Amino acid sequence: MPDLPSDPPRRTILRHLERQIAETETIGIYLRLQRDEVRKALTQAPRARAWAARHSRLARDGARRPST
Repeated sequence: MPDLPSDPPRRTILRHLERQIAETETIGIYLRLQRDEVRKALTQAPRARAWAARHSRLARDGARRPST
C-alpha cells in the first residue's frame, strides 16, 4: 500500500485509526484474560465442591463418634 500523501486531515485520520486499533487490541487481551480465568474457575468448581462435601461429611461423621 503506498504511503499516504502528507495531507494533514488524512494523517489525523490515520492516527485516530491507529489509536482505535491499539485500544481494541488492549481490550481484547483483557477480555481474553478474564475469559480464561472464568473457564479455569468453572473447571475447578466441581472439584472444589467435591472436596468440600467430602470434608464436611468427615467433620460431621467425626462429631458423631462416641467418645471413649
